[in-house]
Order: sequence, then structure tokens, then C-alpha cells
Amino acid sequence: MLREVLIIAACLVFSSGLFCACSEKQNNESSLTILYTNDVHCSYANYPTIAAYKETLKGNGINTVLVDGGDFVQGNPAGASDKGATMIRLMNAAGYDYAVPGNHDYDYGMDAFVENANCAGFEWITCNFTGTGTGEKEFPYEAYKVLEVGRHHIALIGIEYEKTEDAYMKKVQKAIADATEEGADYIIAVGHTGHDVKAIIENNAGIDVYLNAHDHAVNDAEERILSYRDREGKSVPVYETGTGLKYMGKLILDCESEKIRYSFQLKTVDELESEMKDPVLKSAAMVRDACNRFVKQCDETMQPYRVKVGESECTLCVYDPMTFPQYVDCIEYNSTDLLADAFRAAGKTDIAILNFDSARVGLFPGTVTRLDICNLYPWNLKVYTTELSGRQIIEVLEYNLRNYPAYTPAGPAVSGMTFTIDASVPWKENTNSRIRSVMIGEEPIDENKVYSVTGSEYYLLTANKDIIKKTADDCSCIGVDHDVIETYIKNDLNGIIPGSLYSDPEGLHRINKITK
Repeated sequence: MLREVLIIAACLVFSSGLFCACSEKQNNESSLTILYTNDVHCSYANYPTIAAYKETLKGNGINTVLVDGGDFVQGNPAGASDKGATMIRLMNAAGYDYAVPGNHDYDYGMDAFVENANCAGFEWITCNFTGTGTGEKEFPYEAYKVLEVGRHHIALIGIEYEKTEDAYMKKVQKAIADATEEGADYIIAVGHTGHDVKAIIENNAGIDVYLNAHDHAVNDAEERILSYRDREGKSVPVYETGTGLKYMGKLILDCESEKIRYSFQLKTVDELESEMKDPVLKSAAMVRDACNRFVKQCDETMQPYRVKVGESECTLCVYDPMTFPQYVDCIEYNSTDLLADAFRAAGKTDIAILNFDSARVGLFPGTVTRLDICNLYPWNLKVYTTELSGRQIIEVLEYNLRNYPAYTPAGPAVSGMTFTIDASVPWKENTNSRIRSVMIGEEPIDENKVYSVTGSEYYLLTANKDIIKKTADDCSCIGVDHDVIETYIKNDLNGIIPGSLYSDPEGLHRINKITK
């Protein structure tokens, strides 16, 4: 009998203490297979295979659940066109059982999220949902789910992304305690927590396996295995499947003996297809067909975006551990420099500034389409101009590079300025402790002078609102980001992204760093 005990924390936690290989041959009464995806970001084409694979396992009597770690409704026009509604319907058709909300699943606003959440055919797991502000539970969710498998009770705890590490701890601890009190003896955290997974594990006890999301890393049971010790010294493995549905994770739990044994594998779509042996199950073909109807709908939505915008003479790199592993430690990319240049050209301002991790999918030499631009910068947000003092600009740089040289997704990408970050000095709040040699154009920055600035809606009005202290009414909107970037390529660059300017993957070295 399967009773729901899944603990999802935006990190999937698998507890066992030891990594034990587990045979594909399963006792269906006392085993559980968890299929796991994360950070799909509207990469819809492989959902039919995922759906058919799950149905094939079930059709062969294998106890199976399908779980997602968040960030599935945002990423390209197929999701943005109806604020994620089609992506939810596609996941319903694919047979998802549980999901944790990712931070980008809220990108269309809370009203759209709640509407999508209520249309989902799967269950939401989150132990730290902060609410809609109404005090009402406007969509169904639980902190965890417990599944009874053989002699064991397995809990999935869902964990959403938080802005500070401290915000997680009490909520995660409570979910673990509550699930344990309910009878769970094995806890899997499903967390959309990225690099915060380390602090979550180290400050808690009770998680056995962690299924992670958010930072698009690929962690499997081979050379990319990642683990941290919890506060009681137990090693907790962390698994993640990258982004874009390039991989699916397969966690097999053998619950027949007193100690649960497990194995984890990353599977490509080709590997999944090869495992679905003849004869093809009728039920698997049916769910594949159901998903393909939505895939066709998404293809039609995407078609107008395949029009040519220009050409690129070089590869534009982004933070992507799988595609560009040699550049994961960069503080600046040629892609983010191009984006900042596009914003500044459109705004005709002294400088432009946006967040470092806003570039998501690399761009390669050859034809550049509008869809390539949407993939490179998938946000579809307004671009604003405003005015900031030199002091405010320095504070923005200081605050957003406070964690450097650790991974710094909110770090600045800039145009019209250069500066140095001294990472050998610890960051101190409300002090100019690490930013050096700031130049605006050819002149040193004047903290008392007012400068014109172009920036993204997110960076100016949300990420740095406590420093900038402006609303949309205090700024001038100059267009939507995709249009701004397309115009820059077409008009300012005459249709060619020049290798002479943007060929260095580490950018134009506008940000210099001191690390020792």
C-alpha cells in the first residue's frame, strides 16, 4: 500500500547513510522509483518521453512517482504566452505526482501562480511557502508527503528558495520533525535551493537524500557526486539534473530490508527511449500522444520567434556548468556585456546595469533568431531608465557582490563603467569595503554626482529596491527587453555580433578582481 510521504524541500533528500547500489530488478511491493526533473524552464519537447517512460514503469508493475523541483512555467514564449498555463497542462498530461514551486514559477505574479497551482493535477509540496498576503490558503499544498513502501515510510519534503540561509532553518526543521512524528523513517528533501543546500544540510539532521534544483547543476552518482555532512555527522548525497530537461533523474529505493538501499542515475532522453522495449504499452503510447498535442501547440506559439535577427561571429557564454564548464568561475561573460551594452544603447544613459545570471542559454556562431534572444535572456520584462547617485551605484555593486568569490548570481553586469572587486577583504554591510577604482566612462565616480542609468525591471525595482528606493513611476520605460536586444543587434551592430568586440568568453574585463 502506497501512502504519501514525500519530503520536498526544493532539494530532494535521500537518507540511508551509505550509498548502496540497488538492482533494477525490483520487488514491487517493497520498492519505490522516483523520477526527478528540475529547472525545465519551458523546454517542453522531451515531456512526451518522460510521460511514456513513467507509464511504462507503472505498466510493468513498478511503483513509480514523478517529481519536479521547480522552475517549469518560465523560460521561453511557450510559457510566457499564457503565463504558464500550457506548461501546467503539459505536466498534468505527463503524469507528474508532486512539485515544489521554484522562484521563477512566480514570475507572472502571485495571481497567475495561484491560478496555475489550482489547475495542477499534481500535488504541491512546500514547507516554507510564505503566503499570498491574504491569510488564506489559496491553493492546496502540504509541507511534505509520506509514502508507505514495504516496511518503511518515506517522506518527501518540499523546500522553496529563500533569500537568506537563516530563513530556511526553522521551517525545514519543523517539517522533518512533523514527518518523523507521523512515522517517516526515511526523508527525501526536494529543494529549489541551489547553493543553499550546503547550509540546509549542515544545520539540520534527518535528511537522507537531497534532490536539489535552482542552480542548474548536474550532480549524479558518478564523478559529479556531491554530499555534505549534517549536524550529526551523517553524509547526505545531493543530486540534481541540470536544466532544460536534458536529463531526468531516477532514484530507486529498495525498502525490503531494515535499511533502505538506493541508487541514483541520470538518464538522457535517448537512454529512456532505448529502455522502453517492444512491445510498446498502449497506455504509454496514449500518454505520449496526449503530451504531443501540447507540444504541437507550443511549437505553433514559438514559430513567429524563429525569424532571423542577425548573425554572430562568436560564441556568447553564460553560466552553464554543462555547456561551458571551463567558465563557471567567471564574474563577467561576453553575453552579459552584450546585454548591458544593448540596454545602455537603448536608454542613451551614462551606464547600464543588470544581474549577472540573467543570461541563461549560450549563443553560438551563425544565424541569430528572435528565439535565440529569448533563450539568451528569457525574462520578457520592461527596461527602465532612471537616475542614481554615485553613492547608490557603489552600494549596488557592494551589496550584489557581497558573497563573491562564492557563486554570485545577482552580481552586476555593466556597460559604461569599470571597477574592481577586492575579494580578499570581507564584506561589511553599509560600508564601501570591497569596491575599488570605479570609473564612469573615463572619469572616476563622484559619489555626490547624479548619473543616468538603464536597467532591467527586476534589478532596479526589485533586487535593489532598498538601495535604489524607486518605483516604476519614478523611472521611464523604454521598451521590453527582447525588443531592446533585437534593436541593438539590428541597428547598433548592423546585424552582426562582432567577434572583434565580443569574442572573449570572459567579456570585456569591465570587472577586475582581487582574490588574494
